[in-house]
Amino acid sequence: MVNKATLEACRAMIMKAYFYQDVFRHDPDPQRRVWAGGRLDVLTPICKAYPSDEAWGLVAESIQTYGGYGFCEDYPVAQAARDLKIYSIWEGTNFVQAQDLINRKWSMDKGAVFADFLQEIEDFITDHQEKDHGFELELANLKEALSSYREIMAIMGAYKAAKKMGYYQVLARRILTATGQLYGAYCLLDQAFIAQKKVEELGPDHWDYHFYYGKVLSARYYLRNVIPNVSLVARLVRDGDDSVMNAPIEIFEY
Repeated sequence: MVNKATLEACRAMIMKAYFYQDVFRHDPDPQRRVWAGGRLDVLTPICKAYPSDEAWGLVAESIQTYGGYGFCEDYPVAQAARDLKIYSIWEGTNFVQAQDLINRKWSMDKGAVFADFLQEIEDFITDHQEKDHGFELELANLKEALSSYREIMAIMGAYKAAKKMGYYQVLARRILTATGQLYGAYCLLDQAFIAQKKVEELGPDHWDYHFYYGKVLSARYYLRNVIPNVSLVARLVRDGDDSVMNAPIEIFEY
């Protein structure tokens, strides 16, 4: 389930980025093109780094399911593990992508572009939180994650004001992961609301039933097992551990 749900979250955010690219290039409304360009800019480091970071661990889980045979070249997961690792390095390492996210994308147009990006998630929560849809816990977890993410941004802003820029290096990749998880959870839950209606409409005997039911379960799993990491990252950011920054190179010689 962690493989299925995370893969579907990654696919969803990448397809969103493609959609914004199409709008940016082809929409007749110039204001809508500017809006889509901002969304595409925000999603670029997320869609590059989050999927390629997660893929390594997901393929490792797949290898485990084969037992000792999984690392043999006769099985496709071994080749996948070998082939995919480069994606976290190409086109700027994922550390560089994380730096781009928190140093540039957060502050685009004085923060307005990223604020609009988060507002879309908040509007989605508001639109659904009073409805009886069976996803109350998942929606509550998304709301908590959004609140935690905004706390992350506020604390990082305080570090910057205090000229503690080392935290922007130490915490950047964890924050990018939390960003991908927040947006991925939103995408999956958005799909789940549609899929749940199809499940009820089609019934278990329909040939397409399990496709839609799988979307429902992916959202439930991700929103209850993955998205809580955003709150953990907020806790780590709040704690402000500086042991990495204080570590001299000599301690690694032993």
